[in-house]
Amino acid sequence: MTGEIFGQLAGRGVGSALLAVGLCSGCGAAPPAPVMEGRDGMLSRTAISQKCEEAARDHDRPFVIEWDATDLASFEAKAKRGTVLVAYEGCELKPMYECSDSANPAAFGTYGHPQFTSGTTQGFDVTNEGELYAQLPLGAAKLSARVQKGEKLHLEYFVSGVATSSRDAIYAGDLGSAPGCPEVTHFVWAYNLGAFELTTSTESSSAAEASAFGAGIGGSGKNKEAQAGKGGEMASCKTQDQRACRVPIRLTLRAVRPGSHPKGALPGVPGVPPPGAGGDVAAAIEHGETQRKLADMWMEANRKLNEHGDGKACLEIVDRILVLDPRWADNPTVPQVRSRCLMRAGRCDEGTKDYRALMAAKDVKRLKSDEDLDEEVRKVANRECPASTAKNDVDFLIRSEHEMRKVASAKDGPECRKRFAIIKKRLAKIPEKAAPCKGDKNCFAERRKQSRARQSALSSLEGASKCIAMAESCKAGLPFYTEQYKLRLRTVSGVEKIAAQAWATQIKMGSLKCKQ
Repeated sequence: MTGEIFGQLAGRGVGSALLAVGLCSGCGAAPPAPVMEGRDGMLSRTAISQKCEEAARDHDRPFVIEWDATDLASFEAKAKRGTVLVAYEGCELKPMYECSDSANPAAFGTYGHPQFTSGTTQGFDVTNEGELYAQLPLGAAKLSARVQKGEKLHLEYFVSGVATSSRDAIYAGDLGSAPGCPEVTHFVWAYNLGAFELTTSTESSSAAEASAFGAGIGGSGKNKEAQAGKGGEMASCKTQDQRACRVPIRLTLRAVRPGSHPKGALPGVPGVPPPGAGGDVAAAIEHGETQRKLADMWMEANRKLNEHGDGKACLEIVDRILVLDPRWADNPTVPQVRSRCLMRAGRCDEGTKDYRALMAAKDVKRLKSDEDLDEEVRKVANRECPASTAKNDVDFLIRSEHEMRKVASAKDGPECRKRFAIIKKRLAKIPEKAAPCKGDKNCFAERRKQSRARQSALSSLEGASKCIAMAESCKAGLPFYTEQYKLRLRTVSGVEKIAAQAWATQIKMGSLKCKQ
């Protein structure tokens, strides 16, 4: 180190006499390389190896600031399909993308929809190699040269959310012998989304000279800052949508456990029990009985959802299945049904988020735009969610049609009267004629939705009028039937007479059976 200072000062023109007085003592043999941190924080190869071993043993939440855009894109693409498996050796992490089940990409679990949080800006400084290997082991090889030159690193980051795998544990027996699987040591149990900026700062030459000789030589200098790395946009983290604040910045790793999963083989398609876990006959029988029980529960959950529309009961059953065997979440069908259960149970925002994440994960080739996904999810939500959860008149009217059928079949007269008034009021807010769209694609799409909502509303009003007739009398239902007819034929004269004739015909033909 003394020799390095001598060379730097000599190059800056410092007098030889001064150098001789200040530096010549101990000019014999070169000092030995430090085993651990030296005065300037430099490490020997032995110390570096030790630091990497410590990282492999203790550092299970590494930052991935050294990944470039290609690395990030590959990770995100894989994470959309299933849990990411890696080979981790402390200062090196290698994603093992080849290790997967081609027949079922989600065999080792899925991340689902990230959970976004309010978040906050955090950061820390790295002033020497010891801190570098302790704080940023994966970036140490790339950044150590900067630290050796005396540069100070500062990492500032913002965590906007986290995506967590559906698998709490993966066993070596789950992986098999696919290419890359034997080298796997860990899996990414969770990863944080956000943005980061890595900057470096160094003192000017005049400040370094002053530091070397105490005081009075060269005067003071200023720190020079430069950007050494960046992921996402920190400014976006303060916005509502945080579009550029969703870059993977930190991983949470879990070691792959030795042996086989204690519950036996990974279950296949729900409803079809997997083969017994060979060897232990008793264990195999117990495993088969458990899976048969779960299969029966799964069928019951689907009946509750599809035949009875009971989202709450469906959700309770599905969640119970996942408690008994969390691996059922690895089959995409299960979380998809669960998202529909959430919608039917009235937790529409939560259900639509989960459903959209599943649809996005299926679109591995990214053929769908955000608008396409939103439209697909909106259709499902309008079929599954209660009208009371709708955020606009169009969706409310579309959802009301499904609900009106149930109310009418129950012949609930008071409820049909109530819904008739509400639907008529909401229908009045839908314009029959609107300004031209002038080639706006989104405008045309919204016009189609408005037309669909209008037809749903008129169908609901007709159903409500017949419901009143079946619950009370033909005479009680006729005024409501006439009112909806007027809304259908606004420009036609003599609507009352036309409606009365149509009403009488339905009664005569037997398609409308009024209460006597």
